[in-house]
Amino acid sequence: MHGWESVESTVFEYDGDRLIRTVTTREPEFDAAEVAYLLASREIESAPKNALGFPLEVAIDPANSGRFVAPTMPTTDFAVKALEDSKELYYSYDPSASRNGHVWRNPTLAPLPKEVDDGRNKAD
Repeated sequence: MHGWESVESTVFEYDGDRLIRTVTTREPEFDAAEVAYLLASREIESAPKNALGFPLEVAIDPANSGRFVAPTMPTTDFAVKALEDSKELYYSYDPSASRNGHVWRNPTLAPLPKEVDDGRNKAD
């Protein structure tokens, strides 16, 4: 559907030289198959999921026992690492401090220094 636009046509009805009615008809933007795909995807997205994002009906199905393969090494999420490092440093100053109710905002992505800029810095 790249570049596709629905067709629109307008019919003007006149009584002599006086316009009495204008009827505009538009082609549907989505066909029946596209609507079915959209509804199916919404159903899948709204299905209950476990903590890893798998639909529960898949995650708890006995037929899938032993079929999930976990990676053998972790991948570092550098955003989570930065946040957890910040928490660790904060609480190291007073290990007995309560952690209840603390809200930690998401870290921000700092621009790369000019000497290592590989084009990922966005212009402001």
